[in-house]
Amino acid sequence: MARTRFGSDREPTRSSVTALLQPSRAQGVASGGAEGRLALEYVPQGTQVNQGDLVITSGLGGGYPKALLIGRVTSVKGSRQEPFLRVSLEPATPLERLEKVLVLTSFHPASLERGSP
Repeated sequence: MARTRFGSDREPTRSSVTALLQPSRAQGVASGGAEGRLALEYVPQGTQVNQGDLVITSGLGGGYPKALLIGRVTSVKGSRQEPFLRVSLEPATPLERLEKVLVLTSFHPASLERGSP
């Protein structure tokens, strides 16, 4: 039996992945939103985020390899009273048009300890 998750999954099977904004390298968490959209959460207020910026997987936590393209920023909102920006993303690929997918079956993050292979 196999389990798959789309980054755009919504509640109750919400999926999320640690992410990096390009070019600022600011971190956040990309998670599923309404109508197949994605949101980038936990981006600190004051972070430089522009419409069109790319968002990639960060590799932190070992759940996904680093530098997989997640999507592109479509809007940035937030007020000074809020600790985090509200960043909306468009998925890199329209899921309804996918014909092929790559399934990672044995991804193991590299060890950060010295002397490890």
